[in-house]
Amino acid sequence: MIYAGIDPSLTGTTICILSRKESLFGAHIHYFHRVTTKETGIQRLIEIEHEVKQTFKLYRPDVVCIEGYSFGSRGKAVFQIGELGGILRRLLHMTNRVWYEIPPTMLKKYATGKGTATKESVVLHVYKKYGIECETNDEADAYILARIAYNLHYTQDETTGYQETILKNLRDTKGIQCISY
Repeated sequence: MIYAGIDPSLTGTTICILSRKESLFGAHIHYFHRVTTKETGIQRLIEIEHEVKQTFKLYRPDVVCIEGYSFGSRGKAVFQIGELGGILRRLLHMTNRVWYEIPPTMLKKYATGKGTATKESVVLHVYKKYGIECETNDEADAYILARIAYNLHYTQDETTGYQETILKNLRDTKGIQCISY
């Protein structure tokens, strides 16, 4: 099976692809892709959608976790982020993917044990626990999201108590694709 994590961003949507192919930490990273564009407005959204769609065609992920909306956004950007989120969720629906929306606090808690952890702390924990050196915090988030998808379906991986609680809550949705806030 193939697992994907998507960290949506107007300036650098990042995708991580994992498989169950054995490696030192149980999951094998096939691909990190950061979508950057000089475009703005609708052209930027179209380009991001195209890049994500191409990645899905190439790797065909079975399960996808996407980071949920951050409600701390302000100003005009909140609408643009909402538009991007809608496009990506529509793409997940139209490509018939099993997907889960993971709130930012749940992502942080899964990575560090604290839902209020800093982005830097998430990067550090990804390195310390999984040995993955991420170039950006977007890569770390995408990796954790892919790792959640992986651990939802491959339960022989070593997880902590707080990670198991999160996974149980996600499994209890019985395939419902969105976790309520």
